[in-house]
Amino acid sequence: MTQIVCKGPCGRTLPHTEEYFYVLHGKLRVRCKQCHAIAVKKWQDAHPEHYENYRKPWALADREKNREKWRARQFNQDMRKMGKNADWYEEQFKKQNGLCAICGQAETIIHYRTKQPKRLCVDHDHRCCPGINSSCGKCVRALLCSRCNPSLAILEEKPGWAEKALAYLKSYETKTEAGV
Repeated sequence: MTQIVCKGPCGRTLPHTEEYFYVLHGKLRVRCKQCHAIAVKKWQDAHPEHYENYRKPWALADREKNREKWRARQFNQDMRKMGKNADWYEEQFKKQNGLCAICGQAETIIHYRTKQPKRLCVDHDHRCCPGINSSCGKCVRALLCSRCNPSLAILEEKPGWAEKALAYLKSYETKTEAGV
């Protein structure tokens, strides 16, 4: 395996493979991915008008033209945030027969943009990875519908909440039955 010295600021000696270097016009670049990312960020910060005048309008137009491509891209990004990938989601979805792991129902909430049922939510243990939309991947549990997922979050975050909620409902149940 060929080793080269990165021509970027890091100057590291790395294997000249696609793992460390991007491909441009069929050839591996000579600046590693890490140095390339730093250079791109630096350029973007120095040229904010490029984003406003070119990139943003292009991205919006391309998103309208290629909805499925952008939806798949967003899905892959979401799965990476959860420490999983699209294959894991598909496997879990099949294992659960496309149903919520708690209520056993299919997702009924319609996505405002796609006008299709939302994807099931990837549930994870918030005690392991606090945060709504990210996980280490080890604490991921199953797929939940958009109604069960936030309810489970309340149960986890507020001990005793379920008992209080049941007592609350029970207190109104007796008043209704008595005709009050």
